[in-house]
Amino acid sequence: RHPILYAGSYTENEKQSAIHILAFDRESGSLTMVCEDQQSENASFLSAYGETLLAVNEMTGKGCIDRYHFDPSLPGLIRTARLQVEGSALCHLHRWPASGYFSAANYMCGDFVVCRIEKNALQLVQQVRHSGIGADWKGRQEGPHVHSTLTTPDGKRLLAADLGLDQIFVYRIDPESGRVVLDREENQIKFPGGEGPRHMA
Repeated sequence: RHPILYAGSYTENEKQSAIHILAFDRESGSLTMVCEDQQSENASFLSAYGETLLAVNEMTGKGCIDRYHFDPSLPGLIRTARLQVEGSALCHLHRWPASGYFSAANYMCGDFVVCRIEKNALQLVQQVRHSGIGADWKGRQEGPHVHSTLTTPDGKRLLAADLGLDQIFVYRIDPESGRVVLDREENQIKFPGGEGPRHMA
């Protein structure tokens, strides 16, 4: 059985497929389309683990996150949960290792959400909004633009890269509730004006 790869894409109408499922041939390096899925819209970022797939739906003025189960016998995706999220332009999703949580970034409105993965649902735990104006206030930094989130290797902190405010915001994670609180000022990661951090590894 070949490994499965998922590719997310933007869509212009409901007849287009947002998620493409491909089989990867390790020997030849080739990709073969297995099937396509039209249940999501503008699936601009995906996170896969086991037979589960999480997908953001990047839209203006609204957004949602879908959870799918991949069934190789169909083959295809079975949507098992959908969570509506306030905000605009969901652009990134990070599943927290060794926990039942994930975080997702809203680029246009400058916030991020923390969510819990439950058996038959996705549950919103917290929505955190940034505020302020960046150095390039006439361009892309007229306000906060959270572009991605990432947990630290020890699982104790969540990092949020804000392109609009030239900062990686550092939050402490409550292991019991999954909620986050801003860490001390000396632990915040600030960049020179206009650098606009987007992603972290």
